[in-house]
Amino acid sequence: MMDQWWVNGGAMVVNGGAMVVNGGSMMGAGPPTPRCHLRPPLQVLGLPLLGRVPPLQRHRHPVRGGAPALPLSHPPGDAPPHPPPPPPTPLGALLPPRVTPQRPNDRDHRVRLAIGNGLRGDVWRTFLDRFGPISIREFYGATEGNGGFINYTGKVGAVGRANMFIKFFAPFELIKYNVEKEEPVRDERGLCIPVGPGETGLLVTKITKRTPFHGYAGDSMKTEQKILRNVLVHGDAFFNSGDLLMMDHEKFIYFQDRVGDTFRWKGENVATTEVEAALAMVDFIQEVNVYGVSVPGCEGRCGMAAMRLKPGQTFDGQKLYSFVEDALPRYAAPQFLRVQDALETTATFKQCKSRLVTEGFDPNLIRDPLFFRHDQAKAYVPLTPELHMRILDMTLGL
Repeated sequence: MMDQWWVNGGAMVVNGGAMVVNGGSMMGAGPPTPRCHLRPPLQVLGLPLLGRVPPLQRHRHPVRGGAPALPLSHPPGDAPPHPPPPPPTPLGALLPPRVTPQRPNDRDHRVRLAIGNGLRGDVWRTFLDRFGPISIREFYGATEGNGGFINYTGKVGAVGRANMFIKFFAPFELIKYNVEKEEPVRDERGLCIPVGPGETGLLVTKITKRTPFHGYAGDSMKTEQKILRNVLVHGDAFFNSGDLLMMDHEKFIYFQDRVGDTFRWKGENVATTEVEAALAMVDFIQEVNVYGVSVPGCEGRCGMAAMRLKPGQTFDGQKLYSFVEDALPRYAAPQFLRVQDALETTATFKQCKSRLVTEGFDPNLIRDPLFFRHDQAKAYVPLTPELHMRILDMTLGL
């Protein structure tokens, strides 16, 4: 059995997960978020303590196939017939609204505020277009981290905005990062180099008495690995977030990618989140996960995308090739595709890439349909063992 916490007032939180409004599913629900992570204590348990939501009531439903079976047509029997004014609705993860079919009454709800993280800009806009002017407060943080941001203005795509208050009480910096060497870039003095507006950099937050980093219990080695020293001056110490962010000229901050996810190809850095956002616009793609794979004889890593198709849709290699030509620079266009029935995610809804990277693009080992970006055919064509061999012996260029 799995606990599902219903919030009186027309909204629901499922273990820090998806949202249901007035008994109707606005978004698909996934597996529960572990309570050891940041979302449940911050978003779910904190609001009742602040008096911002009515008492929570427990409602149980059986689990089928690893996901909770939600009552999508009716609210739970113990919900009050006349709920109080709607509270802010904390969301562990705002899943794409394409998860459920559109309905005429999508805007017939009482939700006014949604709080969460990991919401892409394209999904953000689609969500508002579909469900109406709901205030969205995107935030950024890490369970063990010593700093974070919250987008209190509603700027689409941003995780927050820098200001003097944040800089004073929780100093942070975005510094240049070498993707190939997987380390910060340092100058002749051995210090890190801050990036300018519009440039992507590694987020580091200063370790001070106000913003301490307590580390990992019983693991001093892992704790030390998360500390970056001699960043701005010799002797200082910063928490290494492992995330690449960008700050624009208005000081809005945008998440770009995880350090291990960004890869380099054709002399350019490829941010997987940007490619994923572009591919998500294709009408037959439900979900996509972009990563880099090694190709013999080539420097860097070549782009590959695992994707799940929308129900009832079929893969169109010519259409996708044409879209990618217009939407992405050539170095960022995925060279290989892998169509899967489901994409693997962690308990906190983060996409898993390591196994995909390890398996690569070998059709002799992978049972999922594989496709190759064929420039002569101007289409993504099935990756056969023959094509695979030509790529390995470098008779077919990339």
